[in-house]
Amino acid sequence: MRRTTPAAVAILLAAVTATACTADKAAPSADASPSQSPAGDPDKLVFTTTAEPHVGDAPAGLEAADFDGDGLLDLAVASFNENTVVVLKGDGKGGFAAPVDYAVGDNPNGVAAADLDGDGHVDLAVSNLNSNDVTLLFGDGDGGFGRPATIAAGKGAIRVVAVDLDGNGSKDLVVANYAGDAVTVLMGDGKGAFGKPAVFPVGNDPNRVSVLDVDNDGKLDVLTSDIGGKTITVLPGDGKGRFGKGRQYPAGNTPSGVAAADFNRDGKVDLATANYDGETVTVLDGDGKGAFGNQRDMVAARAPGDLAAVDFNGDALADVAVVAPEAEDAVVMVSNGDGTFLPPQPFPVGEAAAALVAVDLTNDGKPDLAVSNSLSGTVTVMVNGTATGSAAAVSPVAYVANENDSTVSAIDLTSGTVAGTVGVGERPGGLVFTPDGSRAYVANLSSDDVTVIDVATRQRLGTIPVGKQPNGIAISPDGRLVYVANEFSNNVTVIDTVANSVAATIPVGERPVEVAFTPDGRFAYVPSNITWEVSAIDTALSAVVARVPVGRRPGGVAVSPDGTKVFVTSIGEDQLSVVDVATNRPGAPIKVGDWPIKVAFAPDGAHAYVTSYGTDELCVVEVATGNTTAKVKVGTRPYGLALSPDGKQAFVTNQSSDSISVVDLATNAQVATIPVGAHPIGVASVLAPHALVSG
Repeated sequence: MRRTTPAAVAILLAAVTATACTADKAAPSADASPSQSPAGDPDKLVFTTTAEPHVGDAPAGLEAADFDGDGLLDLAVASFNENTVVVLKGDGKGGFAAPVDYAVGDNPNGVAAADLDGDGHVDLAVSNLNSNDVTLLFGDGDGGFGRPATIAAGKGAIRVVAVDLDGNGSKDLVVANYAGDAVTVLMGDGKGAFGKPAVFPVGNDPNRVSVLDVDNDGKLDVLTSDIGGKTITVLPGDGKGRFGKGRQYPAGNTPSGVAAADFNRDGKVDLATANYDGETVTVLDGDGKGAFGNQRDMVAARAPGDLAAVDFNGDALADVAVVAPEAEDAVVMVSNGDGTFLPPQPFPVGEAAAALVAVDLTNDGKPDLAVSNSLSGTVTVMVNGTATGSAAAVSPVAYVANENDSTVSAIDLTSGTVAGTVGVGERPGGLVFTPDGSRAYVANLSSDDVTVIDVATRQRLGTIPVGKQPNGIAISPDGRLVYVANEFSNNVTVIDTVANSVAATIPVGERPVEVAFTPDGRFAYVPSNITWEVSAIDTALSAVVARVPVGRRPGGVAVSPDGTKVFVTSIGEDQLSVVDVATNRPGAPIKVGDWPIKVAFAPDGAHAYVTSYGTDELCVVEVATGNTTAKVKVGTRPYGLALSPDGKQAFVTNQSSDSISVVDLATNAQVATIPVGAHPIGVASVLAPHALVSG
């Protein structure tokens, strides 16, 4: 069996875990000025080095999370030769405060960040290669860590992922055992303690581990890259923290990392590996059932190591990035969307780049880069200045979910006509678009799944199993996550839109019916129809941090554009319940309509709009006073509600009229009615490139 020395492990094998990561884009010059690219060209990547703090001897794996609750991402870096983890507090501009280190085990290599003890603060789990354990450091919410604990985690604990494997709301740990040819699973109790280790064999010398649903059964599976076996191992999960016999798939020569994403846009999870001795990236197409094949090798870089997949240029395609320690580069390959990539773009970093994270360090919606450099003892931080998206002209489109037809009507809002119909799952309800208008996600109440639609072709890309009777659905502002409220399983399914796969399940109150994100994506609010409360989810922790009482039978939910308040419709009391985001405390309710169903804010936050099911009206509420200032007659039994991208019109689904009403919000008058399918429920609107709405 092939073994690598600890020093080589620090350079070659250190990598990132649960956070989606990637390598560099455009080469920064020596004076840290941004690399140059043609204006508006999203395929030419631009990064500016903003910091390069020293973080100890042989920094290895690193992780990004908000440790002090200020809404800005911080970094934690494993210092391999100093037996510490180093914490860097971010300033939101690509800079970091002085490092603070905490003692851990022998030769720490991997870091995971999550709330391990249920107190709402981010904790750390650090895998220690040579002491065969994981150090737990419990956060105080202000960026400090104390109360260390150590748990046995198998031979050669090289990487660790914190994830809820059984859907009970508590984080569990999955550890790759480099010297044990296995993964160790530790089930958490939600209070900071973990159960007896369970060991599951994988291939030779596993050096990376990822957790996601690759076989489309709604249960999380485990992936490892096996550097000694030249394979990828897939362990199928049972949804209870146990895993079946591993299946090995050939990868390239010395696979030193694995990333999962839908690289060819067929709605199925594919895999990519970086091959250290082969100087290539290997892509394996997934069949949606947990099997992988059609291997393709593409030249990447000299000695590629850590690898991940993320969309750097805002085109809704998963790019691949790797560190190249021998070349002192980080390299990215921009996706073509068909499972192939443009030529690699290398960008200089420090000596012996070991690991990377690709996360938004500057709160501008673009993934930035942080790369640990083993021989330099530094972390290179690079801010993403790449032009995003397409310069193509755009047009407004709307999708309407027709419950009784099991279809979605695609409406060209310029002409006011239905441009086409897409078959989806059984009884579609809520639906959302990605921010760029390239894809739609539709929650299907009776088939317990989400249909993914390619808006350009109006073709189904696939289905993603979720909980029982998925109803409400929302997408994070950066387009990375879809939250689905499962009414009969009392939880929220989290979908990773890069992989189009289930990433987590979050327990909430009884009968959750809707979801809404704050504008910064930090929190999601989920009303529960039976327990008469709204759950506030910290999206970084994937956990409920507050439960706020609201009126009887809550339904729709919306967050104000300034992120300060949440409105929740209460059918049982004909009111809007108000929640203060800063305190998560209820405010004074606002009386409105008869059976208020859905609510939406105007872009400026001055007005809110509510569908009044019992009076066949759209109610206009002045937010400052709480007064209903207008009532617009629409169709029969108005239900769903969405505003146009410019905020000048409202679209209301009329369940008994089988139509949508178009309301001019300047005059508060219905200006058009568009026939759709039977019993329409959900509606969403977005600006899409002209090509996306052509016949």
